[in-house]
Formats: sequence, structure tokens, C-alpha cells
Amino acid sequence: MFIAHIGVGLAAKRAAPRAPLGALLLAGQTLDVICGLLMVAGVERMRVSPGITRMTPLEFISYPWSHGLLMSAAWSLLAALLAWRLWRDRRAAAAVGLLVLSHWVLDFVSHRPDLPLLFMLNHFSPPPPATIPRQLLALPILVFVLLLPWGNWIDRHRMPRFPA
Repeated sequence: MFIAHIGVGLAAKRAAPRAPLGALLLAGQTLDVICGLLMVAGVERMRVSPGITRMTPLEFISYPWSHGLLMSAAWSLLAALLAWRLWRDRRAAAAVGLLVLSHWVLDFVSHRPDLPLLFMLNHFSPPPPATIPRQLLALPILVFVLLLPWGNWIDRHRMPRFPA
């Protein structure tokens, strides 16, 4: 599923060419970054439940602050306002806000009712031990922070085929 979140960030570059690609990629993953931080803080919870789905053994028990519809809309609005403040570009602000909200929509249509997050490596690897601390389970989600410098590197080294 993560590839879909990254894909909408890549596609949004055409709609908001002045927005940094790294910011667009990160916007599509914002809810997961928030989820990781809140899991590390103990506000949201998950556990290892081998066999709960075919793709991932992670059972998300409670994550309304990062993945609830109302909070997703609030994070979306906050992200759009931040983007407006940074770039003073309506298209960039709208794209960032819509990308944050698109995360919830994509999760809703593709995941089981509790919106667990899927990743292809889970399909090919064994589940983590059930005794692993929640902080270690949540930390891989924070890897998405790397999308910002990676996207900005791409922006500096690409040749756009459409006008900015």
C-alpha cells in the first residue's frame, strides 16, 4: 500500500509544480509518520498477531489520532495551512492538504476495517516476535521522513516535461 501513497505524491507534482517533490511525497505519508510518533509515545497502540492478515502480522488496536477520518481531515487542513505559509502557492497548499487526506481514502478502500498498514516485505518475511517492544514496531514507519530529502534530490536532478 505504501507504493500507492508514494504514487499519489509523484502524480501531484504535475498539479503543483512549485511544491517540492519531497514535501509532496511526505504529505502522502504524513498519517503514517504521525502514527509512528504516537506509537512510540504510547498514545496509539498495535501488537503482533501472526496470521491476522495475509500481508502483515501487525494488528492496529487503536490509532484514531493518526488515522481516524476526523483527525485525518484536521491533519490535512493543518498541512495545507503549513504549505500555504511556506510557499504562498494555492496549488501547492491544496495538493499537500489533499495528499494528506488521500492517505485515509486509500487506506479505507484497500485495508481491513481497522485500517492496518500493508507493506510487500511482510508477504515474504516471517512475522516479528510477539514480544517486540511497541517502540521498535513503530520506528520503521518513521523511515518515511527520508522521502523529503529523496524527493528534493529528484527535484534538483530532473528535467520537467511540463512548464512550472
